[in-house]
Amino acid sequence: MKKLVFISILISVIFVIANFFGFAQAAPENDVSSDEYLFLPMVFNHFMISNFGDLIKSIPSPASGSQGLAWDGANLWVAWGQIYKINPSNGSVISQIPYPAGDIQDLTWDGSSLWCVSYQTDQIYKLNPATGAVLSSFASPNTKPIGIAWDGTYLWHSDENGFFYKLNPTNGSVVSTYSSPFGNDTTLLEWDGQYLWASGGDEYTQFDTYDWRVMRTIKTLAAFSKGIAWDGQNIWNGGFNDETLYLIDATPARGTISGTVMKSGSPISNKPLYLFKNSNESNEMQVGFTKTSPTGEFSFIVDPGVEYELRGFADQTNNEFRQFNYVTIPSYNSPNVVLPDIDIWYSGLSAPADGASFNRDTINSSNPIAFNWTSKTGASYYSVNVRQHHHWSYRIWRYPDTTALSADFDGTTTTGIHLPAIDYDWMVGMSFDNGWWCWSGYRSFSATSTALTITIDGNPSDWSAAEPLATDAVGDNTGGTAGTDLGSIYSYVDGSDVYLLVEVHDPNLENSSTIELNLDYKPGKYTDKESTADLHTNIRISGISAWSGDFVPYPIVGAQVAFGQAMEIRIPRSQLENTTYAIPTFVNIWVSGTGRDLLRLVP
Repeated sequence: MKKLVFISILISVIFVIANFFGFAQAAPENDVSSDEYLFLPMVFNHFMISNFGDLIKSIPSPASGSQGLAWDGANLWVAWGQIYKINPSNGSVISQIPYPAGDIQDLTWDGSSLWCVSYQTDQIYKLNPATGAVLSSFASPNTKPIGIAWDGTYLWHSDENGFFYKLNPTNGSVVSTYSSPFGNDTTLLEWDGQYLWASGGDEYTQFDTYDWRVMRTIKTLAAFSKGIAWDGQNIWNGGFNDETLYLIDATPARGTISGTVMKSGSPISNKPLYLFKNSNESNEMQVGFTKTSPTGEFSFIVDPGVEYELRGFADQTNNEFRQFNYVTIPSYNSPNVVLPDIDIWYSGLSAPADGASFNRDTINSSNPIAFNWTSKTGASYYSVNVRQHHHWSYRIWRYPDTTALSADFDGTTTTGIHLPAIDYDWMVGMSFDNGWWCWSGYRSFSATSTALTITIDGNPSDWSAAEPLATDAVGDNTGGTAGTDLGSIYSYVDGSDVYLLVEVHDPNLENSSTIELNLDYKPGKYTDKESTADLHTNIRISGISAWSGDFVPYPIVGAQVAFGQAMEIRIPRSQLENTTYAIPTFVNIWVSGTGRDLLRLVP
């Protein structure tokens, strides 16, 4: 993107003889008044256009060079013998603090503190910017540390061994490691809000850390470049043998993603829209937010060659899509993408009705839950999603793309277990020929259980009316120990207690065995695949021991256990953090040194 740099040139025209130009009459003899001459001050305004990579301006460095720069939002910091805080307009020194160690190589700002790297000590330091006091420090992952940058969550670090590191700023632990394309010539780093800049030789290179492709390069201007700082729009550059600091235009040619949001054929305003890159990946990043204008329009500035996902959200209680998505990659030849209009009106969820209830023990292929909906103009495919109530990321079941307007659910979830007795939401996803993908609003339903009267005696006969959550295969236990071949797993909750049943395919459970059973014990987390969401238990004939997800002891008082044909346990609901339900996520039965059989209910 071009920007205008305004330069004012004042040219004074002195001793212009008026009558030479014919502008005035000759003055009387001996009259030395200024009327004899016309003094014409003239101001010429000139507009210089700077392009990506051009010099915008330069200021003097506070020292004879620099080995690191940082930008704190208003001021520039320079490392050279000391760390200077300077005025970016003229280079004047505002304050200075001492080095924490010798041979400081780079600086970065995390919003409140300075970070720096010492080549001499192989340490990374966090500093109080007012005093220079060391707030924390840790060792670099390797020798020859040289670069440091802050991305808002993690530190990025480089060394002359040719590696980039993403570091935990609390303790310096390595989150990930990458090979630098500059090898041993790798020097300083900077983060611009989306991308990582790295210095190698006489160029700065901008990388997308998702796939490490090169986005752009800029030629440095300083002699022996050893300083880089992003000021929110452009790059400051300093050098080891250079007494000048340079501001380089780093605003590239960019593109736009724009469009219009409609409802029932009319533009709708104030709808929130979010723009993401690396969507649905572990390093997903939100890079934009806006709301539609009074005429329903929106626009985002984007980089060509990058895949973006636009996500919009609407009022699902007002006959609108809950969410609408579009994925696009602006090209360098066509950087400005105009999306097709999207109409977010929809009220087509037909059945089951909101608040419906189903007995989970009777749901099967002969008696499924039948979902029905109406068509939406322009939609080519539909899919049904069932999720845990008000927990959108915990999907229980998905009916794949279909042109039909109905789908049957036999109770078998995507993880292979039978539908647990909890509350759910269902919604319909729609794929449009013009590229949009939309989610309808949702309706809720509950899965209940057949009422049981359970006696804790190790006999499973009083569970006969219940449908198991899951059943393990016959004969897959190891060690050959009788009584350890895991069978079916059940869960039941009444007004005061949680009941669990673990059966074996053998006639009886081995009395010396341990049932290692993980339970969801945090509300709304039963499909969470992270073990930190589980209550870890070891159940023996003598009782139960439990630990929270981070393996802190979790005392359970009042539990009753019985071994026999199966393991039965009753746990007072008051003993669990989640008093609504308790659903096994992992079961393992073992006898020390011999038999073992495990089943993961949440893969």
